Formats: sequence, structure tokens, C-alpha cells
Amino acid sequence: MTEDDEVRAADLLESMPAAFVSVDREWRLTYLNAEAEKLSGAVRSDVIGHSLWEMFPTALGTAYETSFRRAMESGSPETFEAMGPGNSWFEIRAWPTASTLSIYLHDVTERHRAEALVQLTAHAGELASYLDTEAAVTELARIVVPSLADWSIVSVIDSNGVLRDVASWHVDPLLREAVEVFASSRFDGRDEQGPMGLAAASTTPVISDGGVLALALAAVRSPQARDAITALAPESSAALPLIANGRVAGVLSICRGADRPPLSAQELSIATSITARAGMALDNARLYTEQRETAERLHEANRRLLELARHEHTVARSLQDAMLTRLPEPDHLHLVARYLTASEGDQVGGDWYDAVILPSGRTVLMIGDVVGHDIGAAAMMGQLRNMLRALAWDRDEPPSQIVKRLDRAIRDLKVSTLATMAMVRVEQDAEDEATGNRTLRWSNAGHPPPVLVHDDGTVIVLDGAPDVLLGVDPRRPRHDHLHSAPPDSTLLLYTDGLTERRDRDLDTGQAALVTALKRHHQLELDEMLDATIYDMVGTQPADDVAVLAVRFHDQDEPRPAEAGPSHR
Repeated sequence: MTEDDEVRAADLLESMPAAFVSVDREWRLTYLNAEAEKLSGAVRSDVIGHSLWEMFPTALGTAYETSFRRAMESGSPETFEAMGPGNSWFEIRAWPTASTLSIYLHDVTERHRAEALVQLTAHAGELASYLDTEAAVTELARIVVPSLADWSIVSVIDSNGVLRDVASWHVDPLLREAVEVFASSRFDGRDEQGPMGLAAASTTPVISDGGVLALALAAVRSPQARDAITALAPESSAALPLIANGRVAGVLSICRGADRPPLSAQELSIATSITARAGMALDNARLYTEQRETAERLHEANRRLLELARHEHTVARSLQDAMLTRLPEPDHLHLVARYLTASEGDQVGGDWYDAVILPSGRTVLMIGDVVGHDIGAAAMMGQLRNMLRALAWDRDEPPSQIVKRLDRAIRDLKVSTLATMAMVRVEQDAEDEATGNRTLRWSNAGHPPPVLVHDDGTVIVLDGAPDVLLGVDPRRPRHDHLHSAPPDSTLLLYTDGLTERRDRDLDTGQAALVTALKRHHQLELDEMLDATIYDMVGTQPADDVAVLAVRFHDQDEPRPAEAGPSHR
């Protein structure tokens, strides 16, 4: 490595948003980047050359020591999660070489917090089993405390269309009576119903991030309500409508004291999900009551419930499908994709695929993987996919330039993420057209290499040297690679969930993929894809898997029936 190469490598490590540490075979620290210094509180000049275990003795006897030693001894990479300073959590990747162990630490604290809130959401899912309104709202008032609030009040709309407070709860048993008093007297002498009324009227959450006590004291008229709200001392609040089938069934009001920050965006998302479930529970209870009181309408009510269930299932399926790209159908190219999730609860994670037909008629294929396996990764995936789609459509330029513009956009728009991706443009000049070949021009940002399968079963891994990940350093150069694709060959793009598993390294996974493709190359494209995925991960993958395949049919023959109708 030249001196310039070493400088560029150092600049790259210093600009990474993740912490990076390197040790030699004797566990002596050889390098810490700026993020690692910030995380550990250590000064690199004070620790370089010293033992890792000497400088960080708290790592002894933990998953850090166990995994690092296993990686060093086995020569295989290790990936695990562990707690860090200040109750933070990290995803750690340890990569051994003959002389060093490279350690990457990516902060996943927010994901762990989100998982705790997801458990709350799962508990909220039980609300749908309640067939009694009072029981459902009582349970709702309790389950949101203390995860989302210090105290809560649930209001439902009665038969006259008036909001009525029916349940409340406080994390402190000594203040539960104060909540009850406030709920029963807060609207005495008032015509308006404050944030609760606004939430019901607008069908959207009404958020107050501060000064709630002062606002409440200025609004309430009852002396009992004033005394109660003073004792409760709320600082921030949220009023969330309980909506079911397009109607507002009630409102959940949650409050926090000055010792807690206002609801974060993620917490608000979880709260909204809970109120959606609660709204359905209230609606189910209402329907059940109607059935019990009007026996002669039981059959009709059951029919409506079945129709409602089918409608909800159809809507859910439509929403799930909308999260994944509908592939175009260019002439003589047959595109097929699959998305498998590692978690039954999530339809879309950080993996994604896309395909676009450009105004020039060329087809661009894209696949990527955002670091992380949480709601944030899914949201970030959507941002990157949409930005890349727009950039690809805007200019018919080489993939490397489009990826470079995306990397600059990530920096300039302050999108904090790391992601891998591969982008392939399918080209055909006059010479290609005469032979029926296509030219594949691709750029790779740290992603698993594309694989080309010839119709005779020959498998070629398009393993041109990948560039750095997206989100690392937009100043780094991006490169294009070229390869010819003959008629009836198949190109496969995929994310690392297809080849990477805990029980095998990347090289073994790549070899297994090549073997599977050779075994199934003669099948129709859909069947080939399904059979290959089953060979690689079965029906329960350990990680999210996205796969995009395209088969290049001979243009001298009619478009094959299995490729479907031609639609742009």
C-alpha cells in the first residue's frame, strides 16, 4: 500500500459514523478512529500499544471478550449485540486477518428502545379480544402507563355523540384519585373540550411539548379540577383519537411530568398504532353489544363482521404490496423479485429492490440494504430508494455517477445512515443487437456481487472490486464494471441475507449460491428463483432477503409467454 493509499484509508476510517478499533494478535491496540475515541472517552495516544483488556477491563468476561477471542482463534468474522456505556446498545462486527482484528461498533440503542415499545404494541394487540367497552378502555388506560406516559385518561363517544371520560390511570398509586377527580370535573363550566375535542374533531393527534400545566390552569373552571391538575403537574401531553372504520370512537389522553421529555417521533408512532388497535377493540365491543341487544339482527351483524374482516385483510395486503416495488415489464426482459422477512411482524425492513425503464428505453436494476433491522431502517430504505429512482430517471448516465450523486445527497440532506447497494444498467448497442447480447454496466457500493447464469448452467460471479458503502464518504470515487449477457442468460441481484448465516462465512455462502443456481438453471425464472431461495434459506430466513432476477430472452423470437405482457 502506498503512502497515498494509507492516507485515504485513514481519512475513510476517520469519517465513518461508526466506531472502529483495531488490535494485533497480542491484543495490543493499534488504531482507534475519532468515533471510537468519542465513544470510549479514551485518547488514542494514551492507549495505542496497550492491551485492549488493560485499557477496557470491563469488557472481560462479557460477550465482547468471548466473541473477539472466538473470531481471533477461528479466523471467522463475528457479529453480535451488546450493551455499551450509559445503557447504550451496539451491533459489533469483528473481522479477523492474519495479523489484526478489526472491530466495528454501530449504535443500535434506538432500535432496542423501539423493541421495548413494540412489546407494548403486542400487548395492545390483546385489546381486540375485549368485547366489553368498559373493560377495553380500562385496559388501554393502564397499558400505556408508564411506557408512554405518567398518567392517562380514556374518553369514548356516547350514543349522543358526546365525549365521556370512562377510565384513567397513574403510575403513582397516590395520584390515581387525583386523575379521577380531574377527569370527572375538568369540563365543568366549559363549552369546549380542549386538546381532546380537537383530536376528536380533526381525527389527528394533538401534541403539546411543554407548558401543559399552565395551559390547563388557564382553561379549567372547577376548583376541584384546578387542585387535581396542580397535583398531577403535567408538562407535556398528547391527545390521540381512537379511530375504527373511519369513525372516531374516543380519545386517549396521555401526560408526562417535567422529569420526562415529550413523546419522541418513534413513541408517537407506537402510541398511534396502539390507539388504532384500541379503536378497533371499541368498535368490536360496540358491535357485540348490538348483537346481544338485538337478537333478530344477529345473522346480519355476523355477515357484516365477516365482510369487514375480508375488507381489512384486503386492505392490509394492498398496503403490504404497496411497500414493495411493482416491477416493469420491458420487451424481452423477464423481471421477477422476492422479498422474505426474518420477522413475521415486519413486511419491509432495510432490504429493498427496484427496477426502472428510462426514457431512453434502457432498464436499470437496483438492490440495496440499509444497516439496521428496525422501523428506522425501513423508513431510511424508503428515502434512499425514492431518491435513487428519481436520480436514475433524471439523467441517463453511468451507474457510478448516479450512485455518487446519491451519496452526495445523503451528505447534503444530512441523512444519517450506512447502506450497501448495487445498480445495473442493461444496455444494447448495434453490435449487441446483432448478436442478441446485452451489456451489463454496474456499480457496487459494498454490496454482494451480482451473479450471471448462462442457459447452459455456467455461473459467473460479477465480483468487480466493490466501492465503499453509501453514507461513508461521498468524495470517494465510484467505478463502473462491464460484462456481456448472452440470450437466455439470467442476472441475479440479492442482499446478504441470502448467502450470509451464522453457521457459514461469506465465501461458503457464495459457493452455495453458485451450486444452487447451477442445479436449478433450467427452470422457468419464477421456479428457479423459488427453488434457489429455498435451498439457501428454507422458509424461515435468519435475516431479511431481497432478490431481483432478470432473464434476457432472444429478441429474434416473440416475447415468451412466461415473461408476461409487455408493459412499460
